This record gives sequence, C-alpha cells and structure tokens, in this order.
Amino acid sequence: MTTNPHLAKVLTLAAAVLLFSCTKKETSNISTTDGSMNAKPGDTMAPPEKAPPAMAPVMAAEKPAPKVVEKPAPKVVEKPTPKVVEKPKVSIWDQPVAKLPKEMQDIFDTLKGRPFSKKFRRVDNEHYYKGNETRYDLWYKYIKDKGGAYVGVGPDQNYSFIGVSKPKLVVLMDYDIQVLATHKMYMLLTKKAKTPADVYKWLGRKYRKQVAKWADEEYDKFWSRWVKSIHSGAGEFVRKHHKERLYRAKKKGYHYWLSDQKIFDAWKQLVEADRIKTVLGDLREGQTMTEIAGVLKKMNITVGVQYFSNAEEFWFYPDPFRKSILAMPYTKDTIIIRSIVLGRKWAIGFKFHYCIQSGLDFWEWMRFPGKISSNSIAKLHRIPLEGTKYLSRLPGLPADAKSDPKTYLDKKVKKVNRTLKRNRQLKKKNKK
Repeated sequence: MTTNPHLAKVLTLAAAVLLFSCTKKETSNISTTDGSMNAKPGDTMAPPEKAPPAMAPVMAAEKPAPKVVEKPAPKVVEKPTPKVVEKPKVSIWDQPVAKLPKEMQDIFDTLKGRPFSKKFRRVDNEHYYKGNETRYDLWYKYIKDKGGAYVGVGPDQNYSFIGVSKPKLVVLMDYDIQVLATHKMYMLLTKKAKTPADVYKWLGRKYRKQVAKWADEEYDKFWSRWVKSIHSGAGEFVRKHHKERLYRAKKKGYHYWLSDQKIFDAWKQLVEADRIKTVLGDLREGQTMTEIAGVLKKMNITVGVQYFSNAEEFWFYPDPFRKSILAMPYTKDTIIIRSIVLGRKWAIGFKFHYCIQSGLDFWEWMRFPGKISSNSIAKLHRIPLEGTKYLSRLPGLPADAKSDPKTYLDKKVKKVNRTLKRNRQLKKKNKK
C-alpha cells in the first residue's frame, strides 16, 4: 500500500501541536504548585503530588539453587585398643643357669657359715676326701631334674647328685675345713677341664706345679695354700678312688660325675656361674643350717634335694638340728636322700642301706617329741622300693605315734634305740 505524503505531513504536524499543548499545561501546573510568581492570591496550594514510588527493576526470577544433600560422614569405627597382655615375669630360677643378678649374688654372698680357724693343719687320710657310698646311682631316678636348691654334706659324691637333679643353686656344707678345701680343688679343676678325663688326669702328682699355679690365680692366699696342700697330699689318694669308680661305671653301668659327660657338664655349668657356696658347719648345732635356710628364703628358692650321707646315724636328733630342718624351705617335691647302716642283710655294696624321704614327711618327725634317729625310723617304718632290701622310702609319722606319742616311744622306739646303742658299743670294742 502507498502512503500519501501530504497526509503524513499533516499527521506529523498535528502530533507536534498536541505534544506542545501538553507540555505547556504541565509546566503551568508545576509553577502553581511550587508557589511561583504566577500564583494568584487566595489560591490554595494543592498538595504536591507524590511521585510514584520508584519501582525496583524487576529482576528475572532466579532459579532456586539446588539443595546440596550432604552425605553423612562415614562413621569412624574405632578399633578397640588391643589389651597389652603382660608376659608373666619369668623367675630367675626358671631360666637357664647363668651368672646371678647382682642383687641376688649379694644375698648369696651373705652366706658365711660357721667361722673357722685360720690355723693351717696337716693333710692326712683321716678326713673324708672321698665318699663311702658305692651305689648312690640308686637315687638318680628319684632326684632327676628336681631343680630348686641343692644342699649336701660330704665330698665329691654331691657332684653326681647335682648333675642329675640339675639345681639352680648349690650349698655344700661340712664340719671339716679340709673337705671344703677338697671342694675348692675340684671346682678349680672343673673350671679348667673340658671333659671328666681332664679332672682325673690333673689329680696326678706330676701336675702339682700346674695346679699350684692355677690355685694362686683363682684363690686368695688362705684357700690357695689349702688347695695346693690337698692336691699334693691327697690327690693321688682320691685319684685311686676314682680309678675304682670308673672301672665299676664301665663294667656295671654305675655312672657318676667323672664317667658321664652330661652329669659333668651340668655340674661344670654351676661352677662357672658361681652358683656354689661351700660353708663350714655342724649339722647337730643347727647354726649353719638355719643360716642356709634364711638365705634361701630371701632368694625365694625352695630345696629340691638335700643329702645327709650317713651323718645322722651317729646321733639322736637334737633340738637345734630339728629347728634348723623346720626352718628349711621344703615343699611337697623336696626329696631327702641318706644312707644308713642297718646290717649286712639290708645293704648293698659297702655296708649301706639307701633311703629316700619326702621333705614334708621329715618335718613330721622333727616335730615329734622323743629320742629318735634316722636308724630308728628306718628300722621301724621303712617301705622297700623296687622289690629290694637295700633301697627304701621312709614315711611320715605313723598314726599310733600321732595319737599316743608316749606309748609309741615306750613300746617301739626305746627297744630299737637300745639295740642300736648295743651295736655301737660292740663296734667300739671291735675297733679297740
């Protein structure tokens, strides 16, 4: 469609007039309301028109932010702290034999025994440089691996019992200082030896200078002199004794510490660890035995084996001895071994009958009042072992002795004691 140019001009002009008219009217209103010079008197001023509130620009509606769904944090499951199970402390007496800890060694070193004279005496064969029992191998099965502490009297037969029972501590006691010096000599030779044959060889007289040199290096002047004297004065004597024992071990199987490497090694281990004490003391006096009991208790060790040889048969049990035995740390596993002369009928080898006894059973007899001895107990109550007459077990106190001690003593013990006394008197006459 074609637009008329004239009509367009007219329309444009009309629009301009209309716009001018509107603009003038609006200006007039503004002057009147502002109180300008053109306002007539009496005119009431109209309140100013409120400007329309400014409209905030309409923002485009924002999309709501997507909700962030927080994932719950994974629960940390705390692992329970593992309980630290403390390993039970292993007693030193359950550990392999080695040097004692200092605190233990200090306690052991307080064991002194009865004081002895420093006066030197001549060495002769009237002393027990060798043991009398010939069949002490009969005890081996009853003392095997007993452990604990070993307490014994007499010379070197103790080493066989030690090698078999495998104690952790050893106390060797005797009333004769020359027997203690013999122990010192054997311990010196054992330290130097690798085999039992070495000890046997070095007992010979031709090794006197070598042994004397070792003694000077190992001991103080007092004990060095004793060891040298024992070796030169009794070395050949005990060597002959060992020659006989070695022959019996080879022919009959009566093994002992110089015929059996294992027994020797167990003895040697204790010697090298300094776990052996030699002390002077008399069983009847009870003083040294009571001291031994006190030291063992302080060291928290019980007696595994105690050896009396045949020492008890020479006397009835005196009160000091009884008290010292009751002070010893015995348990149900403690074994007492002893030899007794009961007569040829009940002996094997050289005149001895061999006995074992529980330490707790021995305690019962030590609490019993009355004149008793190892012989009277054996005569009345021994229980044969292994179907033999020469090996037995001594029990605890019998029921009749517990119920009526006086009658038991009068009817049984005194009769036996009179027989024993008469036999001793006959022996003395025969010796004269």
